Formats: sequence, C-alpha cells, structure tokens
Amino acid sequence: MIFAQHMSHALTAETPLPPSPSVDQKIQYEKLQQFRLCQSIRGEGIFMGLVQISYYQESATRNDPKAKIFVVFAAPNDLTDCFGENILESYRKASTRISLLKGWHGHDGSTYINHRAFYRDLLLGHAEGKWVLAPRIFVDGTNDKGQKVRSKNMYDLRNVGDFRATFQKDDIETYKLPGHSGHTSIPGYPAQYLTGSSRTNKRNASTAWVVNFSNGKGRFRDNNELALTRARYNCRPIRLVELIR
Repeated sequence: MIFAQHMSHALTAETPLPPSPSVDQKIQYEKLQQFRLCQSIRGEGIFMGLVQISYYQESATRNDPKAKIFVVFAAPNDLTDCFGENILESYRKASTRISLLKGWHGHDGSTYINHRAFYRDLLLGHAEGKWVLAPRIFVDGTNDKGQKVRSKNMYDLRNVGDFRATFQKDDIETYKLPGHSGHTSIPGYPAQYLTGSSRTNKRNASTAWVVNFSNGKGRFRDNNELALTRARYNCRPIRLVELIR
C-alpha cells in the first residue's frame, strides 16, 4: 500500500539529458543526441524527450540511485484496426486491443490496470519498450492533481515535427437538408483521446481521463459512458525505453 502511494508521484515534470555520461553509456548517449523532438525514429516511434521515474518522489534528483531515466516514444499514428482504420474505443477495449498488439511498428503491446502499475513495472524492468495506453502526463501534460507539469506532451506538440497532421481533428459532417438549397454543415464531436490514467469514483465505477484535442481540456469519464456515447475517443499508444547509465 505504501509503495502504491509513492508511485502516484513517480514522474518528473521535465528531465534534462544526463550532464556527464559514463564510458559505458557514451554510445547510447551519442545516439540520443542525434534525436530531435517530435522526430520519427525508425523502429522506435516519435521522440518525445525523456522522463525520470523514481520510487519516492515526483522530481527525483539525478543522484537518486533508485531513479531511472526513460526515453519516451509515441506511436506514429493512432491505434488502428486490422484494416488500418482509426479505432474509437472505450478504456477497457482500447487497453485490451493494445495488449494484443504483435510487432506493431516493430513492438508488442501490453496493458496495466492503471498508470501506477505501469510505472511500477517499468522500475522493475518488466514493461520496457512495449506499447501501452499513454498516461495523462504524456497526453496533456497534467499529473494526478491536475497540475500542468510537462510541456513535452502530445497536445502541445500536436503540430510539431512528425506529429503534424497525425492526430484526429474535429469531426464536421455536411448534410443536404430536405427543402433547402445547398448543404448545411453540422459540427460533430471534437476529437478526444483516451489516456492510461484511471481511477474509481464515489459510485465505485471505473473512470478514465480523456483529453479534448480541440481545446486541450481533460476530464474523467465513466467507462460505461465511454462505451455508450457517440463521441469519438481515439488513442495514441506510447512506449518507454530505459536510458542505460
């Protein structure tokens, strides 16, 4: 129980590159130096910077012997079905589909009950390099308290580099109304993205954090509501790869 509480504060807001890599790390460090933010790296994904994860604090210091630094990669496109079409899913269905991924953009998928379990397995070495439903800090940059703590997130970077034109836009539908000349445009639902951050509400129902990509605002949505609503819920998986010291 204590471990779970600590894991809720596991991520740093922004993590700089290590200042002085060791000889053993030098090759990987030099490779990392070639990456540009929002650049699509072949066999890896779109580079989203670094994040440091610690057992006990959100802003772990570089001298924390238990902290680990991970390179963050986002998938080059939203989660799709076997025909390459974007999938609009509930939290549970999206998590299940990601867990069944095999060799998607070169890597398998995995799933976790929530983002805290994902962080725990990363620190234990069990979750590295697999596609997962992205925790909210990587989607809109907010932490569990709703505070904006990370600028290198999908929403803020949606029009930068190789992210440009890969996220869904507002759904606008055009109809020919009987008895009227021309066509009438009716705004559809804004593109909204699921995250891997979930919690149980007062009714003991599972909820998931969803980010509206028309304005960057997020809120918890009941999973039953997610399954029944006509709104669009997209998903952009991520994977984290440890930077070896």
